[in-house]
Amino acid sequence: MKTFTRAGLAALALSTGALSAEAEPMKLEGTITDVIGHRLIVQGPNGKTIVSLGRKAKDQSALKSGDKITVEGDLRKDDELMADKITLSDGRTFETGKKQSWYEWMTGKKPAPEGAFTAAEAKTIAIGKGYALAADPVSEKKHFTTMASKDGKSYELNIHRDGNVEAKEAFGMAEAKKFAVDQGYTLSTDPTPEKKHFKAMATKGGKTFEIDIHRGGDIKENVSFNAADAAKAVANEGYQVVGEPKPEKKHFAMLAKKDEAYFEVHAHADGKVKKVRGVDKSDLTWGPMIQ
Repeated sequence: MKTFTRAGLAALALSTGALSAEAEPMKLEGTITDVIGHRLIVQGPNGKTIVSLGRKAKDQSALKSGDKITVEGDLRKDDELMADKITLSDGRTFETGKKQSWYEWMTGKKPAPEGAFTAAEAKTIAIGKGYALAADPVSEKKHFTTMASKDGKSYELNIHRDGNVEAKEAFGMAEAKKFAVDQGYTLSTDPTPEKKHFKAMATKGGKTFEIDIHRGGDIKENVSFNAADAAKAVANEGYQVVGEPKPEKKHFAMLAKKDEAYFEVHAHADGKVKKVRGVDKSDLTWGPMIQ
């Protein structure tokens, strides 16, 4: 589509003919060649004419290049045709003088007043677009949400008052489980929801993992590391583990004995074992466990 500057529009206006002394009624039949904000460039039998729809029409989206239209209005002294009435080839008519919005003209419906958008209306919109709803729409701040299916797939829907429906493939426990199984994991626990993904324990290739399952099928593996694994790693370093390992944020801590002495030992998921300090019966944390 061509781009017209303000000067370009003025030049086009001058090229359409001699300036009129006063505005005069005019009816123009032609084809839209360009849409520039609230103005149209219309190719008629005598050349191109600038048609103004009024500044309130700057966001209109019904008229586009290639549409055949009939314009009735007043030709102003700058040879810009101020439209009073637009008729499309399909018979739809918009009159700029009426208190009618472009939404009303395009849909034949009056826009719902703010605050009047209901779950029933949202449901009607979704069903009208071919979705089978699994639950009634739930109100959010500016739209409704619900789960729905279409063409054998499940979706999360955001339904807006203007009729727009945003659909993204559903991502729930069933979908997370399927992603994992399809990629060769055997789940030992059901997926549990986190903020943006699901988490589960699983095995693959003889190894145990804690996996993060993301929307779209991306799976991140975290090597599983539990108390038994921590105790085994410490024992492999020649320690005798006393009591149960205690889980910390990124490791396990435990009391361990070696060469008749007691120590606090930390075992990490990467296999590293760190002797932190020696302890005796006076230690507040480990002392009660020493015989």
